[in-house]
Amino acid sequence: MLMVGREPVLIWEADGTPISGTAQAQTLLEHGIASVITTDLFSQGEIDDFDAIFVNLGISPNSYRIMENSAQALALESYVQGGGNLYMEGGEVWYWDPIQGGHDFGPLFGIDALGDGSGDLYSVSGQANTLMPEVGTMSWSYVGENSWIDHIGPIAPAELIFRNSSNSDPIGVAMEQTYGGHTFGTSFEFGGLADGQYTKSDLMTAIVEFFDILPPEPDVTIELEPDATSYSPGETLGYDFTLTNTTQQAQSFYGIAEVWLPNGNPYAGNPILGPIYVTLQPGQVIQGHRTHQIPLTAPLGAYTYRVTIGLPPNTIIDQDEFDFDVSLLD
Repeated sequence: MLMVGREPVLIWEADGTPISGTAQAQTLLEHGIASVITTDLFSQGEIDDFDAIFVNLGISPNSYRIMENSAQALALESYVQGGGNLYMEGGEVWYWDPIQGGHDFGPLFGIDALGDGSGDLYSVSGQANTLMPEVGTMSWSYVGENSWIDHIGPIAPAELIFRNSSNSDPIGVAMEQTYGGHTFGTSFEFGGLADGQYTKSDLMTAIVEFFDILPPEPDVTIELEPDATSYSPGETLGYDFTLTNTTQQAQSFYGIAEVWLPNGNPYAGNPILGPIYVTLQPGQVIQGHRTHQIPLTAPLGAYTYRVTIGLPPNTIIDQDEFDFDVSLLD
């Protein structure tokens, strides 16, 4: 069931030249997890209720320093001690900052700051580990900022997750906290990982599984597969749909289909299908095909077609959508 309320993940983008926050938010959303990006850790009020917090501190000379025992530092320490999940990235936060008046997060993360590093990070390789094991076979080219990349090793029970591919410098450490949550610290930028054989989304999969914040699978899922994505006025739009009861109990619900116009407004005739009352038996899957004729007077441009299943007045169980264009095709 989709819940309405504040986003479950906070992304603190303190980096002076940010490239990670937007990529984190996008890949979180690909996993069904909403987030809010802020340049002020306290802009959303109390941080303790967030399922996870991502802290992006940047790379020298554009890095942000969290001062020793500052309100920010103590709030993050308290958050983890309360069972929270904390990701933190930064090229200076682990080694250089603590000797320049910055807060030492090493003990909290199980990180041993080994050295100040340099500017020689061009690829990132996962290491065999038990906390995020799927990452062990992954690697990425690195195109983020590249200066004074701290070398960080694990303090047991923390484990090493990433190394610099070219020289084996340790650059990523994860730990399962005795407080109930998890921490993951790196000295490179998430946004600097170049998508290739493995993508930033692959890494986010490992992070959200490690943090145990994946939303539960809906009781019923809806999947749409359009016949095409470009049509002319007067043509017939079609799509396949699949409804799946993921539970061992019968599920009853309503389904509606709606269209959003090129100007971003909902179509005045919504819903264009339904409400349709459906009951699925335990584990049942229903597949079918639906069609609609596109009006000859339909405005040209990009549309969105969305199917929602749920219960009145406002309980959404699942949604799926696809985009299509209406144009004067040759």
